[in-house]
Amino acid sequence: MLEYRRNKLLKFLTIILLGTSCLVFLTIFNAGAENYLVVETKNGRKTSSKLEYFKGNIPADDFYNYYKSRPNTGLESARSCVVIPYRAPSNRTSLIVIMGDPGSSRGGTGQVKITGLSEGSELILRDDPPDLDPNDEYSFDPPVANFQWFWNPRFADGAIISNLAENPDLTLDFDLVENVEGVLIITGNPENPQVMNLNPSTELTLRGVEKNLRPTPDFSVPEFSRPGQPLTFDASNSTATEGKITQYEWDFDSDGHYSYASHKPVANYTFTNPGTHEIALRVTDNRGNKAVKRKNVTTMKSPLEAERKLSTRKILPGETVNCAIEITARTEVSGVGIKESIPEGWKLIPDDREEAIYKPSTNQWLLPARLEPGEERRISFRMRAPSRSQLDDGSLNKVKLRGKISSASPDFFGGIEGDSSLIVSPEVDPLDALAHFDVDEGKLDFGLSGKISDPQMEKVINSWRTGKSLPGIDEEEITFEFVRKALLYHQKGLDSSTRISRVGRSDPVVTRKIGHDLPGNLLFVHPESPLAVEGEGIIEFDVEVTIKPRNRTLMGVGLEEELPDSWEIVPGRTANLARKASTDQWVVKRPILSGEQFSIPYTVRIPLDAPSGSFAISGMFSESWSESSSRIKGESSLNLTRTLPIHLVISRWSIEAGKLDLTMDNYISEPQAKKAIELWLRDELVPYTGGEKLNFEEIMKIIAYQLERKPVVES
Repeated sequence: MLEYRRNKLLKFLTIILLGTSCLVFLTIFNAGAENYLVVETKNGRKTSSKLEYFKGNIPADDFYNYYKSRPNTGLESARSCVVIPYRAPSNRTSLIVIMGDPGSSRGGTGQVKITGLSEGSELILRDDPPDLDPNDEYSFDPPVANFQWFWNPRFADGAIISNLAENPDLTLDFDLVENVEGVLIITGNPENPQVMNLNPSTELTLRGVEKNLRPTPDFSVPEFSRPGQPLTFDASNSTATEGKITQYEWDFDSDGHYSYASHKPVANYTFTNPGTHEIALRVTDNRGNKAVKRKNVTTMKSPLEAERKLSTRKILPGETVNCAIEITARTEVSGVGIKESIPEGWKLIPDDREEAIYKPSTNQWLLPARLEPGEERRISFRMRAPSRSQLDDGSLNKVKLRGKISSASPDFFGGIEGDSSLIVSPEVDPLDALAHFDVDEGKLDFGLSGKISDPQMEKVINSWRTGKSLPGIDEEEITFEFVRKALLYHQKGLDSSTRISRVGRSDPVVTRKIGHDLPGNLLFVHPESPLAVEGEGIIEFDVEVTIKPRNRTLMGVGLEEELPDSWEIVPGRTANLARKASTDQWVVKRPILSGEQFSIPYTVRIPLDAPSGSFAISGMFSESWSESSSRIKGESSLNLTRTLPIHLVISRWSIEAGKLDLTMDNYISEPQAKKAIELWLRDELVPYTGGEKLNFEEIMKIIAYQLERKPVVES
């Protein structure tokens, strides 16, 4: 159960469900000492219940766990729209909306309109982005947001709105078009989620009740300013629902202390340092009710910002790198120019589609249009490094890119930030080479994005399995460790130059189960064994390794098994799994999500002439994200035998089939006891025992086992 901070939150909802449309009013406020909401049904009866934020243990986007175009929270529900008011450990509040369920065999369509969003609200996740699903529609312009989703069977859609105001007052209007029959409000926490199920056949209204209406603070603030510029903050638009506002308090340095207080709504302040500053206004009315409003002001030295982005930081001689300069206006600007200083021996190739005017002799661009505050422009070009013959020697060549941005009005001259260094090297990091490998052309292309794509990942996995090398990745052979590292970057969707912080050990439960069917780890190696494959001179049995994450998703997972000589593995058919036969190694192509069980099945083949005795299967589990490994637990030993004890033969003799059936249990039935008596009376050999016969003492024990229903393994 989530804990409330005193006088911090009260949440209430108003929901009207009518036919296939649903209108939800979600209001969260501080109502003094009482935190409650009132539910009104159609017949006028009222009930009260608490509603809390869902208390997550990770940020909202990590909890959403967007992977392969769908959410993976574990709280998705078929034919439902799930709404989760989410609070992260940082106290950042978000609203998560999920339509559909990846486990459902039916797709669907749904629309949501949200009003009442504050200016600081952000749409931090779209499921799916426009480049993946152009049918989905997103319109986010606080205070209003509109979403429309179309999802296929085995998929789901959704969004995350974050940076909600401290006391949001939201209205959610649902239009559940196809295969969505209701709305679920989920609170609580991951270990104990609480579900409020809203039945669309009942008209419901949920209203919060507060005894003392709080005042509504508001103030004007310039969006941008310069260091040292005096600023005026005016809170005259603040209102008190009952009574009047008696005090205005200001916190200008975000230290939590309201250092300036006045009964007048206007205050002055000057920021001396550049950056984004949060200003907090706290107003108090004549009843003693308080409320807080926060806004940001950006103090900057320059009216323009320019950032350079390179497709890679390290390339081979003679190769080409893509470069983009992103320009952002912080105020109204005219006469904007860019100049790049290209190192000697390099060649600049401009993009002909650019709206800017380019002068080749000076490497200058001119923007003919005026830029409005917040407007952005992008200049793209390519740069080709010197060839090997142009370089002085075969060592690393480090170069610096230096560029300037300027404007005529206002008069400004400044540097270009962002990527500024490049290395020309006879070799590149294998991970960078993979991210810049053109699968279709079969060569490196440093103009690619730097993120490992699906085709690139499949290519390196197939090269690892077959022992082939790839250009720039490995002159000898691609290793198991490299494939797992590449999978980690691919699964996290990160640029190959990004440094990944390692997580702690997850210690998943990794166990092996061997299907040998006999107690004492016995494996019956005999031409007439039920495990024998007719005409091939082998026996075979099944093995399954299962991986169960404990508390987080696993990424970059690998598995290694070691079997005795002459034993052969035949892998089972499992999606998202690749195996290298020469080393008995597997890699899992996708993340293993928390709460699921991932299985790796395979069959083991053993020659009939294999020696008898005790043998073991050993293996290791490894994960690239945590750089950890652990031994596989569970069943690992087998005792190969060509003869069986008399009691085991009798307990597994199929009377109907007249032959041995190793899948039978350890108990002797009455027909089996009669078969044993028959063998004893006729003084015949017991099959598969190596020529043994039943004596008087043994037949008495068999009868006792049958009468007492006692397992033969106790013999």
